[in-house]
Amino acid sequence: VPSLNNNGDYIELLDPNTNVIHSVNYNINFYHSNIKKNGGYSLEMIDPLNPCNGENNWRASNDISGGTPGRKNSVDAINPDNIAPQLIRIFPTTSNTLKLYFNEVVNENTITNLQHFVVNQSVGNPTTAQFFDATHQIVILTFNQVFHSKTIYTLNVSGIMDCSGNLISDKLNFDFGMPEMAEQNDILVNEILFNPKTYGYDFVELYNNSGKIIDLQKLYVSNGNSVNTIMNDGYLFFPKSYIVITENRNNILQNYSTTNPDGVLEVASLPTFDDAEGAVLIQNSKSEFIDSVKYSDAWHYALLHDKNGVSLERISFDSKSQDENNWHSAASVVGFATPAYKNSQAIDNLNNQAEITLQPKVFSPDNDGIDDVLLINYNLDLAGYSAKISIFDVEGNSIKTISNLQTLEQKGFFQWDGTDTNSSKMARGIYVVYAEFFNTSGKKIVLKKDCVLAGK
Repeated sequence: VPSLNNNGDYIELLDPNTNVIHSVNYNINFYHSNIKKNGGYSLEMIDPLNPCNGENNWRASNDISGGTPGRKNSVDAINPDNIAPQLIRIFPTTSNTLKLYFNEVVNENTITNLQHFVVNQSVGNPTTAQFFDATHQIVILTFNQVFHSKTIYTLNVSGIMDCSGNLISDKLNFDFGMPEMAEQNDILVNEILFNPKTYGYDFVELYNNSGKIIDLQKLYVSNGNSVNTIMNDGYLFFPKSYIVITENRNNILQNYSTTNPDGVLEVASLPTFDDAEGAVLIQNSKSEFIDSVKYSDAWHYALLHDKNGVSLERISFDSKSQDENNWHSAASVVGFATPAYKNSQAIDNLNNQAEITLQPKVFSPDNDGIDDVLLINYNLDLAGYSAKISIFDVEGNSIKTISNLQTLEQKGFFQWDGTDTNSSKMARGIYVVYAEFFNTSGKKIVLKKDCVLAGK
C-alpha cells in the first residue's frame, strides 16, 4: 500500500488495463472537523452512489474506533450532488496556455468541446483542451494567439458539466493577464492579525498597490527568521485588490465578516507571528524586499481592553509601513478585522495642502470605525525638520506629547487617539494641537489648530 500524506494526496483505483475506475484527490478539509483532522480517524465517503462530489461527500469517521474497515461507513447517508461545478480560478502557464481549476470532477466530453471556451481581444477559442492530470479537475487550454503583457483578457466559459450531470447554467467570465515581477512597494502589508482568539489563526492581508498583475507563487512571507512560500501554484493578484493569507480559511470566515470571501486564501504554512511584537516581510523570487513591518502590540488602540482577535489595520497606502502612526486597531463595528476588503480605519486621501491640517476636525475615539482618530497632517517646505507636537486643553494644560523632536519627512502625519499621557480617555470638548518645527538652519515654524473630541 503506498504511503499517504496527512494533509492531502491523490488516490486512484485502476483496472488491469490501467484505466481509472475511481479516484479521489483528498485534503485535510475533507474531515470537516478541527479535532479529528489531527489524526486517529479515517475519512469515509457519505454516499457511494455519488462518488463524484469530492469534499462534500466525505467526512471524518463517527465510529468510536476511528474507522470502519471492512464495514459499512459510519457516515453513510443519501447525499446527492445537485450543484453545478464552479471554476475557481485560472492562470496563464505560458504565453498561449491557460490552466483552469474546477472545484470538482468535470465531464470530459464537455471539456473537449472547444466552443465552450472563448477569450476576448481577438484570441478566440482554444485549439486544444485536455485534463492536466487524472483528478479531472484541472484543464489546460492551448491557443494559437499569444497573450501580451500589460493586457487584461477575459475567458468566457459555458456548457461545462460535472460527472453527476449538473450543468453550469450561466456563462462564467474570468479575467487574466500575464504576471509581472513585484518590485518595492508594489505589494503592501495592509492588515495583520498576530494575536488571534483562542482556537483562532493568524492572518496577513496584502494589497496590490501597483498597476501590475502579480503571481503570488513568486512572493514569499517571512517573520525575519523563517521564509514561507505563499502559493505552491500560480495565482493571479490583480491591481488594487486585497488578499488574505492564513493557515485556516474556514476559521477566518467563521470569525469575521468579509465582502470578499474569495480573497481569503489558505496556505500550507505561515511563519510564527509573536503576540507582543514581531515582523512581517514580503519578498519576491529574487529575495528582494517588497514591503516590511515591524509591529508591536502597543500600536493597538490604548483603550482596548481585550486585544485577542483584533487586527492591526494600515491607515494610508501613501504613508510608510514602518510608522506606528499609520496603524490602528480594526473597528468594533466590523468585528475587529476586515479580511480581504478595505480597512475600517483606511483614509484614501490625506489632506496635506496646508502646513498643518487636522482630519477630521471632530473625532470620536470609540473604535467604531467612524472618525476614531485625529490625523495631524503636516506639509513643510523642506525635508529635515524636527517636530515637537503636543495636545493642550482649552485651559492651557498639557495633555499629551505626540512627537518629541522626531526627524520628519517633508510631509506626513501623526495621530491622536483621544488619550492623555497615562492612556486615560479625555473628556469631550475642544483641544488644541500645538506644533513646533525646527531645522538645522535655525528656522522655526509654530502652528496650532483646534479640534473637537466628541462622543456618544
